[in-house]
Amino acid sequence: MPSLPLRVAVVCSSSQKRSTEAHNILRSKQGFSIRSFSTETHVTLPGPAPDKPNVHDFKTTYDQMYNDLLRKGKEPPSSGAF
Repeated sequence: MPSLPLRVAVVCSSSQKRSTEAHNILRSKQGFSIRSFSTETHVTLPGPAPDKPNVHDFKTTYDQMYNDLLRKGKEPPSSGAF
């Protein structure tokens, strides 16, 4: 009887880089069948302040997130930010 490949689920509370990096390593470098899950309703990445995270819908692609973060990084700080 052939053995089935190991399947792995990675869970991250905000679906931040921890989950996506683990997903990448386990799939690309180890060849596991893997899926990532989150306990939240959106992808939440660190923002300009602890109470101002960058929030993206799960349907947002990594390229879209990357471009959004690049754009936000080039915007001047809003008045009252300091």
